[in-house]
Amino acid sequence: MKKTALFFLSILSLSVLSQNNSNQKLNVFIEGLYVDFNYVRNNVKFVDFVNDSKIADVHVIASRKSTGGGGREYSLSYYGKDFKQLPNIVLSCNIYPFESDVQIREKLINTLKAGLLPYLNEKNGASSVSITEKSNSETTTDLGEVEVSSIDPWKNWVFRIGLEAGISGEEQKSSFDYSISLDANKIKDKWKLQTEYDYFRRESKITDIEDGVDEVIHSLSLFQRLNLGFVYSLNKNLSTGIFFQGSQSTYRNNKMAIGVTPAIQYNFFPWSEIDRRAFTVTYKIGPSHNEYYETTIFGVDKEWLWSENIEIRLEKVETWGDIEIWLEGGHYFPDFDRYYYEAGFEVAFRISRGISFTIDIRAENIHNQLYLPESELSLEDLLLNIRKPPTSFEYSSEIGIRFQFGSFYNNIVNERLE
Repeated sequence: MKKTALFFLSILSLSVLSQNNSNQKLNVFIEGLYVDFNYVRNNVKFVDFVNDSKIADVHVIASRKSTGGGGREYSLSYYGKDFKQLPNIVLSCNIYPFESDVQIREKLINTLKAGLLPYLNEKNGASSVSITEKSNSETTTDLGEVEVSSIDPWKNWVFRIGLEAGISGEEQKSSFDYSISLDANKIKDKWKLQTEYDYFRRESKITDIEDGVDEVIHSLSLFQRLNLGFVYSLNKNLSTGIFFQGSQSTYRNNKMAIGVTPAIQYNFFPWSEIDRRAFTVTYKIGPSHNEYYETTIFGVDKEWLWSENIEIRLEKVETWGDIEIWLEGGHYFPDFDRYYYEAGFEVAFRISRGISFTIDIRAENIHNQLYLPESELSLEDLLLNIRKPPTSFEYSSEIGIRFQFGSFYNNIVNERLE
């Protein structure tokens, strides 16, 4: 049955006729498809889309991950509640960066339809479904898989350039900023090479009128960062890499910081399942050379620092919701008192029919602000947010709940006067 669905996905364009008896339709709950849901409802008429997974016959979870060419791979996972004779189906759909929104929607809709057909057939037969085969000039294999030969003149290299500029002002305040971003990546199955450069500059002016005298305060915020990274996959769970970092930040009193960091990472799940679940442990260690705009609170203008870092992260997407938990910590050698650690979690889950609950909490304990200047923090620096203030902790939290009642069927589309 799974091969049949994949066959339909690759070579068929589906045209579906509505059933007269809506009670015989599949109840489908879908999340994460990232396309206009009105379009989905208008083009998939042979099922009823419901607003609660508790009453769904089939629960569809769509997830996505980036591909090396700048596109995305969508995975649609189907979970049938009362279809024990059917295995859980997973279909994939590749989206290329040059494709339009219309093309993306059509691909995702055809993939969604193909995966629902086995469940429709098991529930009441597929007599209401009309299938039209689309002519295709490409050759196909015995399994219906299209064989397409392609020539890539860029050899898997992907380049991105971004430029932004803005200006704002009012009677006593004005600012101008611009940013540049450059990326160059080459990603293969076994290894990847990534290059990233970001530059940001903001100039602000505040006019303070006191006793008839205008006092003009100028401020400058400058940030730039260069990251180079090479990652190699040792096996389906273990990866290693080496990273070069260079940065400059007026906010963190950082005139220049250059570092090299080897790293190793283990995923307890295969990387092929990264769009649904991951449990990783990452360890990094390496030196960096730092120069500061102002003498630091430790009385240095430049220094070499060695640091190590470890991160544990769990990500999981299930029919009941999704969860992400992480714990990270690190310190500078040789003094273990110069450390930090942070923890957090994000969880969204459905409690019962129509009730959803979300939590996002994160906190950090900070004892490694070696870059802080010895001069006192002025009121202007604090108000203009141009200098990092000393702190021993940071935290944030968000909690939300959603309750829905009434009809759980939502097949009708009406956007008049919206």
